[in-house]
Amino acid sequence: MQKVTRRSPDYFRYFAPHPDAALWGVAVTAAGFTRIGRGQAYPPRGHPSDHHFSWENGRALGTFQVVYILRGGGVFESRSAGRKEISAGTVFLLFPGEWHRYAPHPASGWVESWLELEGECVRRLLRTGVFSPAQPVYRVRPEVRLRALFRQLHAHLREPSPGFNAEVGATALGILAQLHTIEQVQPGPPSAIEQAVARAQTLFTEPGAQLAGMPQLARQLGVGYSHFRREFKACTGLSPKKYLDRMRIEKGRRLLGATTLTLDAIAAELGYLSGFHFSSAFKREFGIAPANWRRQHLR
Repeated sequence: MQKVTRRSPDYFRYFAPHPDAALWGVAVTAAGFTRIGRGQAYPPRGHPSDHHFSWENGRALGTFQVVYILRGGGVFESRSAGRKEISAGTVFLLFPGEWHRYAPHPASGWVESWLELEGECVRRLLRTGVFSPAQPVYRVRPEVRLRALFRQLHAHLREPSPGFNAEVGATALGILAQLHTIEQVQPGPPSAIEQAVARAQTLFTEPGAQLAGMPQLARQLGVGYSHFRREFKACTGLSPKKYLDRMRIEKGRRLLGATTLTLDAIAAELGYLSGFHFSSAFKREFGIAPANWRRQHLR
């Protein structure tokens, strides 16, 4: 019987961005999976000269990278974050123009899974501070789907097909979304205020949600209003009232485009006093009267 040789999962590849990547706002320009044994030199040979570095000098890249350490441990250091110990289940980010260096401990080695990406979506996330050089290290909990997303990415990139693969970019954005979730959600059971925020968001989605006032809502949920408002805005980016107003007006826009209901009927369904009040709120939000919006989009 012929012996079947199992192919090594180790690889790294670098790509030129495809022109179609600009349409999607994201391009994966490099990726790899590497097992570094105990005492093995790091980084391994074979990377392009513009990506290779030494521990003594470190480096600064012009692109954004995500490095996921699956096993082993080591050290990461950057200009903004300083020196950090890295263990299995840790992700660290490399930011454009940010000096950094990293390496596994010689006694343990490590297994790294990584990708490099660029594009307008990535630049916007960095520009707005969603990911910050001051906080580049994430501890990944076992239930997070990050490993599966990296496996999916590598399956596409080990033997890339010709042409643009939109799924690769979407998977890379999924990895960033998982990291953002890790940053937002803390381990352990939700606190009373986190439960109150989640309950409020559920209440806001109920048909005809007409709440007497946010202070009263906070009392019903068993939390202080100031604390509730601050935590709600931290989680959603909006105050509770703004969040409810945004949901109502977005639903109003959908009703304008999908039904023939009058403005008064839509106002009544959304909890506005009249079609006039709905129209005023709609124009403040979108810069156009609802009747004009309906005419333009259903022409």
